Amino acid sequence: DRLEVIGSSPAVALQGGANPLLRRARLVEPAGDGILATRDARGRVEDCEIVRPKGAGVRVASGSTLYLAGGGVSDTATSGLIVEDGGNVTVRDFRVEISGEEGVVVAAGGELTANRTTVHAPKGHGYLLQEGALASLSGCEANGGAQDGFRVESTAPVSLVNCTARENEGGGLVQTAPGERLAVEGLNSVSNGKRDAWGSGSAENTDPAGSGAADGPAPDRADGP
Repeated sequence: DRLEVIGSSPAVALQGGANPLLRRARLVEPAGDGILATRDARGRVEDCEIVRPKGAGVRVASGSTLYLAGGGVSDTATSGLIVEDGGNVTVRDFRVEISGEEGVVVAAGGELTANRTTVHAPKGHGYLLQEGALASLSGCEANGGAQDGFRVESTAPVSLVNCTARENEGGGLVQTAPGERLAVEGLNSVSNGKRDAWGSGSAENTDPAGSGAADGPAPDRADGP
């Protein structure tokens, strides 16, 4: 409780069946990742702040499971949250501010359940769900990113419920390959640089949306609502 770590790499490492509770910690300028969970680790992280890591804010892989609640990461050199092959993350009321790459990445074999998680001003996509990723996003936001708000490359099951994409330079929601396993409900996509493209897979050639896709013609989607 109330741990402060400055400059370590990673600041906190969980591995080999560890199952700690980390609460109200402050991890400042880690030389690598802020929190790294590998080798079947388990852990619960509550109301922690990770500031200016030289790697990712949080990275989970290799059969590890992590629960994140409250707090957030800021000014990351790479991505804010990375879920790699074998990683399983449940996150709520979490924020990613100004990431050097994507805000949140789920790789093949990774699984993410996110509630009320906000990504602001990433230099890449807000949420990148790579091929083979599993994800359930509810009440999540992607704002002010340099690319797409929500980018779905996965043909595995992915759901977005009551999510918001605002003022991203790319589309609000972009699906890169045709597929029927993307479920979308209550999407609020406004003032993004390109129109949404989901259901049809025609993601790479979307037209600029001007002041906002929500106010223009219907998004390019063949199978969506």
